[in-house]
Amino acid sequence: MSLLQQIQDAACEMETDLAIPPVEDKEELLGRIAESVTAKDSRTLQAYVLEQRLPDPEQFWELTTLLAPCLTTENLEEMPRFFTTVRRCLTHFSRHGKPKEMVLALLEQIEGFQDDALFITLLPCLQNALLQLPVKRGRSLELALDTLGDHVKGIPAPQNWNLEGEETKLLESDETVRRFLNVVPAFLDFMQPFLKGVGPEGDGKGWQWERRVLRKHLLQLLEHPLVFLDLRYNSKENSPKTYSREIAETLVQCLTQVEGNFYGLLVQNPADGKTTYSGLKGKDKKSSSGKAEVEDTDMEAENAENELKASGAAQGEDSEEVQEELSQLSGATLAYLVQVEWLGQERWPKTHSVPHLFHANLPYAHTLLTNVAHTAVYKGLSLLSFYLDLMEDLALDVDTLDDDNVMPVVNAIIIVMRFCPIRQLRFSGLEVFKIFFAKLDCKGCHQLMRSVLASCEHAGVRGVVVGLIKNNIDTALRTLDVEKTHCGNKAGAALKSSGEEKPVDDRNNRSLYFFKDKLKQLLQLAIKLPEGAATDLLEQSDLIMATLNLLRYLVLRDSDNHTAVWDMLPLLEKEYFSALRTGLDMSEGHYKLELDNLNKQAARRPRKGEDIAATVSVAGTQLPPMTEDQRLNVMHSALTTFDMMKCVLARLSEIIDQKKNKA
Repeated sequence: MSLLQQIQDAACEMETDLAIPPVEDKEELLGRIAESVTAKDSRTLQAYVLEQRLPDPEQFWELTTLLAPCLTTENLEEMPRFFTTVRRCLTHFSRHGKPKEMVLALLEQIEGFQDDALFITLLPCLQNALLQLPVKRGRSLELALDTLGDHVKGIPAPQNWNLEGEETKLLESDETVRRFLNVVPAFLDFMQPFLKGVGPEGDGKGWQWERRVLRKHLLQLLEHPLVFLDLRYNSKENSPKTYSREIAETLVQCLTQVEGNFYGLLVQNPADGKTTYSGLKGKDKKSSSGKAEVEDTDMEAENAENELKASGAAQGEDSEEVQEELSQLSGATLAYLVQVEWLGQERWPKTHSVPHLFHANLPYAHTLLTNVAHTAVYKGLSLLSFYLDLMEDLALDVDTLDDDNVMPVVNAIIIVMRFCPIRQLRFSGLEVFKIFFAKLDCKGCHQLMRSVLASCEHAGVRGVVVGLIKNNIDTALRTLDVEKTHCGNKAGAALKSSGEEKPVDDRNNRSLYFFKDKLKQLLQLAIKLPEGAATDLLEQSDLIMATLNLLRYLVLRDSDNHTAVWDMLPLLEKEYFSALRTGLDMSEGHYKLELDNLNKQAARRPRKGEDIAATVSVAGTQLPPMTEDQRLNVMHSALTTFDMMKCVLARLSEIIDQKKNKA
């Protein structure tokens, strides 16, 4: 049962009236109320406060200070009747006390951040007091929202569990997440009457100011905690919505009441992915009455200013307006909810092209991909995938790469592919990585391939790029075959002639960017062995196998030398094949020697069952010790990998010799 539900159920617990003679003396009455609170006597407390209807509002501040600390989760669980009586007493104070005093008294109790039960229970009381203030509430609403928002920010972010698939449903069972699921709905309920009053346009300066303050705090909830929650929902699966999803829907609906155009909020400054909106400085400014800036050490002056804020004397429209920057994380979470989860679509215009929106969302995608929370990484990949899936292949021209946000996003995807501990996210990153190449025109695709091959040192990622090169070459050769079928051999003859190539600005002609010199540029980057024959071939195995398979495909498929691969064979033999053969012989001999040493050590071992541990360091980091059996498995696996490389290399050399002999 949620904390909010417990509080609601406790409210049903009612005490019967207890006839107690009224106490006229104020001090004696306060003493008896204090005794009932100490004894946690709900019936006596109800009689003194609620039945006798304390007439003197001057006592409410002191009584609020006395009663509010009783609103703890412990009392809620063990003494629900006493908890409910205290709540009813504070509700009475908020309705019949002086509004400005009750606002400050309640905020004083909330800002201790001690208990969520106290926070949730006092919100309706604070709401009552604020609604009794004049329509121009001045800074009292801002002061309240700042205090309440700080409580939500004070809840720590959940830990980064490696939850995959159905396991993600367990996220809401975490204690920290449950706190968010209790506190955030209560906070949103608190805002509702103020949201209804201002509207997205807001008539008058006072309403505009309240609208900006409300919007600011709604956006802060997107940054913390919604970015950490799983907000997915697939209506086609007919599965129930999670509590996190319901909170997200409520929050976006609240935002629609204070923001008329989400596009304008998110994409006002596409150059750097940041946007600003009009806000207010809530601290360290003189009020409209001319009160001087207060010093933290002067408690009396500080209290006086707080009272002035709550009174409404310092009106929002008279304060200095500033431009507050929308945080990247808030904007990123909103971009995901609106564009991927389709929330708040009535505030999202349908007039912009997909490539434009793709570029506008790149900074937000980067912010999400580089966040430590796996839920944020998922949102970033989903945001990119959403727009890439909407575009046709080759839809993005080469100028896309001039966008300063493109390469940071590509590098962030690579980091996800390499280091993310969640297998599902690694594979999703790989799919987005491949799809992005497919959406670029041929010139842009070639340029990005060169960039990744030249800058990325990870063999697996470079191997993926080599596989994409092979796919593009295959598509180009198939296109030539179709042209030959319909137009005879004109296309082939045109490609063979040295000076009759198509115009260079034909960016979607794959033969221009994956044949001949352009292909040679890519191959030179792919065949580069960092240390020649001494390179760690096991570490480079993914790239080496991908490159050998590409070359084997070329010599088998391109007998007519459209790609000019046959002209490159002397270069490949000199710079790649020779060093690779030597390196394979050296690596195989080294691992066989290590394997023999391990076998000899096992033979000399005096007692059966005794295990010898070994340690291995990777990039300077020592891995957990390996047993002898594990070391043997590593040696056998390495030798198997070398055998595969030698087989493919031998087959490639055999095909080349056969083709040469036939020629």
